[in-house]
Amino acid sequence: TSLLQTILGELIVSKGNVQVPPNVSYASQEPWLFASSVRKNILFGEEFDEDRYRSVIRKCALEEDVSMLKYNDFTKVGDRGVALSGGQKARVNLARAVYKDAEVYLLDDPLSAVDSIVRLHLMENCIRPLSREKTVILVTHCLEHLQEDDHIVYLENGRVRHDGTIDDVEDLDLLESQIEPPPEEPKMHDDPPDFPALLNDVPNSSVASLVSEKSPNEIAEEDMKKLLKKSSLSTFTSAGGCSSSVVILFFIAAQAFGSASDYWVSIWVDLEEHSYNATGLTNEVIQRLPWNVNRKFCLWVFAVLILGTMSVSIVRSLMHFFTCIRASTVLHRRMLKSVISAKMQFYYTSKSGSILSRFSKDQGTVDEHLPVTLMDCFQVALTAIGILLVIPATNVWLFFPTLSIIAVFYLLRLLYVRTTKGLREIEGQARSPLFSHIASTVDGLPTIHSRKVEKMVTTQFDSLQDFHTSAWYLYLAANRTFAFWLDFFCLMYNAAITLSFVIFRQGVLVADVGLAITQCSGLAYTMEWGLRQSAEVENSLVSVARIAEYSDLEKDSPRITLKNLKARQKVDEKWPTKGSVRFLDVYMRYGKHSPWILKGLTFNVKPGQKVGIVGRTGSGKSSIALSLFRLVDYEGDILIDGVDIRHLRLEDHRPRLTVIPQDPVLFSGTLRSNLDPLGEYEDSRLWDVLKKVEMADFVGAQAGGLAMLIDDNGGNLSTGQKQLICLARGILRSNRIIVLDEATANVDKRTEDIIQRAMKISFSDSTVITIAHRIHTVMECDVIIVMENGRIKQIGPPYELIREGHGPFYSLVKESQDFRR
Repeated sequence: TSLLQTILGELIVSKGNVQVPPNVSYASQEPWLFASSVRKNILFGEEFDEDRYRSVIRKCALEEDVSMLKYNDFTKVGDRGVALSGGQKARVNLARAVYKDAEVYLLDDPLSAVDSIVRLHLMENCIRPLSREKTVILVTHCLEHLQEDDHIVYLENGRVRHDGTIDDVEDLDLLESQIEPPPEEPKMHDDPPDFPALLNDVPNSSVASLVSEKSPNEIAEEDMKKLLKKSSLSTFTSAGGCSSSVVILFFIAAQAFGSASDYWVSIWVDLEEHSYNATGLTNEVIQRLPWNVNRKFCLWVFAVLILGTMSVSIVRSLMHFFTCIRASTVLHRRMLKSVISAKMQFYYTSKSGSILSRFSKDQGTVDEHLPVTLMDCFQVALTAIGILLVIPATNVWLFFPTLSIIAVFYLLRLLYVRTTKGLREIEGQARSPLFSHIASTVDGLPTIHSRKVEKMVTTQFDSLQDFHTSAWYLYLAANRTFAFWLDFFCLMYNAAITLSFVIFRQGVLVADVGLAITQCSGLAYTMEWGLRQSAEVENSLVSVARIAEYSDLEKDSPRITLKNLKARQKVDEKWPTKGSVRFLDVYMRYGKHSPWILKGLTFNVKPGQKVGIVGRTGSGKSSIALSLFRLVDYEGDILIDGVDIRHLRLEDHRPRLTVIPQDPVLFSGTLRSNLDPLGEYEDSRLWDVLKKVEMADFVGAQAGGLAMLIDDNGGNLSTGQKQLICLARGILRSNRIIVLDEATANVDKRTEDIIQRAMKISFSDSTVITIAHRIHTVMECDVIIVMENGRIKQIGPPYELIREGHGPFYSLVKESQDFRR
């Protein structure tokens, strides 16, 4: 892989030169698909030539797969190709490389994810005919296909151990016994009813129907109108707890103190005015007047009111923001727990951009924007009420222009909110495809560079960005327009209030005039700001609604029933102690309206037994593992040590099983955190399991040892190394039931041998269920289960099934390229 990356220019050459023709086509080891149709993934910027396109589809064994999809090759593959199986993704990835008319084709292990029949089809109909006309550099672990290659480069520890013909390599015994003679091509025509099953993955075609169930066109992310019918404000305040009610009381108290201080100033000014008009009277007379001014008393009252306003306002603000922080934290925790606990259908149908948008933009709005705007709204509403209570003390007739301006502001707000809410919805929907495009582009940079379609990808990004920016710009424009008209009507209102005192000045006190003008002016600008912020609150509550939607996803956890409680009583810390597995009449499908994948499956695995599950692509092998881990819904019963797993909590069930998947999963962090995420084991135990998988020397040579850094998804390790680390993690758990789902499909012979040896030693007493398309990996199993079309076609010890000289397993062995006739 590093060699191909160097040829592509993705890795820096520190010494030497690399000369490559300009026209190169590349198929990556890990298939890269973007969220579009099958056809667009294959064309990827090339002109559509129907004859060539149909030929590539046929050569890459995709004809039957495409016909099974709901909209044929117009079916959306979903984010990262989630609607397709691993083998289908690998073939679409290969088809994209082959469709381009290039001088050099770099194919990075395109055969490992498919079974032997499809592998032979790809070699005979696609790769070998292509190599007769073009230069093809094929990286492969399927060494039996090397015999007809013109030139072989054997790499070891980053160096060329030998390059030459197949005869040169065999003479040097470099590949030991790994190279097998080319088998006879199986006669697919003898059994036409089974041929579609060879090239299709029914389970994932069901997933495809989930991804594209509405139409072949781009489907809107969600109907936000239905979403917003829920009370988002009550959702936010309830998340803040009972302190929300206390905060509202403090808001009311702060406004009461503020309004009282304003009104007290008006009374004080009136007293001072009367005192000034009475300067010609004697002191004895003034002291007997009812409006005599006691300035010390007035000052103390005003000081108390101001101090009360400050104190209550500070406590109010602190409590408000602490409550908002609590509400935001609770909403985030609910959403995170819900997303992590969601059923697999959620991940099939949701784009990563939608999930990222919830946890980034929407959560950011709730964290930073909503608390400020919500506080402004509460404060403005109470201030307006306080002003409306103070104004009658000056002039009752001022109610009429005040009510008129409130009506105008209300109409403006209705128009503004109706416009901006739609714009914010569009902006939110436009944001998710943008995030998905960025994530997809980063994942597929080598393919993008090799195809020289940077301009096309950039143009797509610009188009998505323009759509998002246009919605955001219109939102800002609507905001400014709203502000302009609010300012205009505020000026008209202030002019009307001031003019009224000029016209009707007879008998009006100065204090009343001052209080009325300041209060009315304050009301106008307060209402202006409040209307803006109330509209912002309503727009921000869209984010609360989007978060709340992801906080109530359907969970995998079973409901609490009497059967569940009884089943849990049978489970202790050491369960399962034996490791027996029993399937009783199990039916499984991916969606309510999807076809059945498993059809009445019944079999029994004894404690410590080694079981191999084989079958054509789409026969339901991996569906057994998914059902065992309850990653999908099923009907029937699955018992482990006599306990029905449907009644168990997931935390009691899944940690007791170990799975080693086809695509190894590592997280960014240290090697120690990947092996032992919960910190349950001593370092000596970690080194022991690394020795068992023959990774101790490699890790010991790295800086930091167990503290060596692992890139995101193990980007700084090879596929084989990642698989060995996953195996070490499984050995560390020492569970009684082990599931290997095509664990050796993407590794070379040496790594496969290491895995097999480590399993024999570490899992000798465990029940091991191995799902494989390489027949030799299951030949040492105690029992073989042959799957076909969701049913058990044959079951028994492997060599007994072979000695029968006929049957499905015998046919698989005969057709397999792992065995000589």
